Amino acid sequence: MQPAVFILCLHFALNSLWADSLDCREIGAWPFGPSYAVAVDSLRNLAFLGSGGGVYILDISNPARPVKLSEAIHTRGTVYGLCYHASRLFVAAGSAGLEIWDVATPAAPERLGGCDLPGEAYRAAIYGSYLCVAAGEAGLRIIDISNPQRPYEAGFCETPGIAFDLAITGYYALVADEDAGLRIINILTPQQPYEVGYCPTPGRAVGIDIFGNYALVADYFAGLRIIDISNPRHPYEVAQYEIWCAVDVVTAGSYACVGDEHALNILDITNPLNPRLIGVCGGRTILNISLLGQYALTAGDYQGLIIFNISDPGQPRVAGSFDVPNSVIAVTTGGRWAFLADEFSGLRILDISDLSNPYEIGFFSMPAIVCAAVSNSYACVVDNDSGLYIVDISNPRTPRALGFLRIPYGMSVASCSSLVLFATEEESLYMVDIANPNQPQVVGVLRTRGVALAIAAQDSFAYIGTDDGVLQIISIADPANPQPVGLCELPDWGYSLTVREGYACIAAGEFGLAIIDISNPQKPEMVSHLPTPNWAVGVTLAGNYAYLTDADWLMLDVIDISSPEYPQEAGWYDYEMGTNWVEPTAFTVATSNGCALLAAGELGLRIVQFYGGPGVEEQTALSPGRQIAPGVTITRNLLYLRSTGPASLLDITGRKVMELLPGVNSIRELVPGVYFVQQKSDANRAGKIVITR
Repeated sequence: MQPAVFILCLHFALNSLWADSLDCREIGAWPFGPSYAVAVDSLRNLAFLGSGGGVYILDISNPARPVKLSEAIHTRGTVYGLCYHASRLFVAAGSAGLEIWDVATPAAPERLGGCDLPGEAYRAAIYGSYLCVAAGEAGLRIIDISNPQRPYEAGFCETPGIAFDLAITGYYALVADEDAGLRIINILTPQQPYEVGYCPTPGRAVGIDIFGNYALVADYFAGLRIIDISNPRHPYEVAQYEIWCAVDVVTAGSYACVGDEHALNILDITNPLNPRLIGVCGGRTILNISLLGQYALTAGDYQGLIIFNISDPGQPRVAGSFDVPNSVIAVTTGGRWAFLADEFSGLRILDISDLSNPYEIGFFSMPAIVCAAVSNSYACVVDNDSGLYIVDISNPRTPRALGFLRIPYGMSVASCSSLVLFATEEESLYMVDIANPNQPQVVGVLRTRGVALAIAAQDSFAYIGTDDGVLQIISIADPANPQPVGLCELPDWGYSLTVREGYACIAAGEFGLAIIDISNPQKPEMVSHLPTPNWAVGVTLAGNYAYLTDADWLMLDVIDISSPEYPQEAGWYDYEMGTNWVEPTAFTVATSNGCALLAAGELGLRIVQFYGGPGVEEQTALSPGRQIAPGVTITRNLLYLRSTGPASLLDITGRKVMELLPGVNSIRELVPGVYFVQQKSDANRAGKIVITR
């Protein structure tokens, strides 16, 4: 971990496997996203559907209409594997390791315990009082679950590849080890598992099941491989069937259900030496399969749960489905509600009255949603393909469309009373009157300088951040005749912006936060900018703080802007998470009751609380007459010097350790300790900083 820099404030060590933070903690999440895993309880007709970092519990008594019973299972990772056994649900949650949940009461699941793992937990299988976990680069891990409140690793066996899936037969664990093919591991003594045999496969072994003395391996681009395991020490391939991108396989009697990225395939394996394809149901992505009687339940990535009727193996057909969120790309709040733009899906409405436990209450379908703005009891929602929708949200449980304006290629939207500002990719800004929400009317149009990526409206002015790298200020006093009145060049694109009390705060990509003085709309002027570690794309304000999100990583930066000329980093929350399948990204950010709500892509909505804390402490007791040097900003391993001349960095003894130049200076290599920034133009001016790891 890189050195973390702070000034006389507390660095909280949170109960997180991979979060780095300063004065921030995650207090809640609505972590739902694409589906990679599904499991069933056949006695109670329940399905457990992984969705992003959460699990939906569904009643599938009527497969045509699955009913959600709970969305209370939240993990700190991404759900890649689910294993159900005796009212316990074992969740393989990627970087978050293993979690164990009591699901005896489906509507109110309870977390029992968890176990960190050295790799990524992908799939799991029961072996007596143990759980075998395919843990990616960490191979096979065996967890003692006799006490579900305190599971612990009992043994492990490393594998040469990446362990993606596994199946148990007798006292052997068969591991689909990606490029390393099939590995057979003796687990008779769970504390000392060892490999006894292996069989290479030509593709990438990512799924596996057992059929008598045969292992069926989903070998991705090499299709289905059938391997004789009657002698575990010398397994060998006996047959194969070409299926492009085979990712999972489950046996049902004398049939094999093979999922690929485009279809469910059913093969007759009565004679394992001669598998025959007898049925296909296409147009669906199949990443994981579980069986329940005459139904195959599949996790279908963005397509959620798909239920196939396979009573006639020669003609499988879709019997039901359950949609899941895709990727939360924008969030805005209004009272107790959060409104999420779920890419390729629609507008999702969450109750956030309890920020530690948000839950979905309403949904409005819109395949190409981009963003939304809330005005009173209406949501103004942008669909990139079709235009602007005015949605009645007076009853958030049943949002409904009132009016529609066909203007394609929408990019951003803001509302100001009964006026909606709507920008498109064609560099046009539309003034839309929604006084009659059933019939929105364009009352004015203005050509913008570049594509408006962000819009804010205040009083009689609109503020636009563009991909041409400018802040454009427009008078909307007369909506029928909007007029440009001011322009300010930005250091990068204006991805997001917000305005308050004579200033505009802009998320400016690689240049971080830009603060513009807009007290004179005709002559806006940039007064400061603060570089952030990555690529700032979202910004909002709460009190004296600006909250920024990052396009490259799931991270929140909190900036103290009480002095706009000298913004200081006051806190951060960096998830430091990534997996083979999900690249976490934070898009926009909103605030509610002192907390930041992050639109986190496939990891849903994350809620982070900022405790508050100083940035740079003014220090007046260094020596007689010495005072703090203004213009020093710390952002973790970067020191930003705003002075026009150079400065020196001194250690606690007064020894110079490095020269500082105006702009960004890396302090990555400094050891922890107390340092002082001394301006060369004034030896009596210094600022104290403390560096810690």
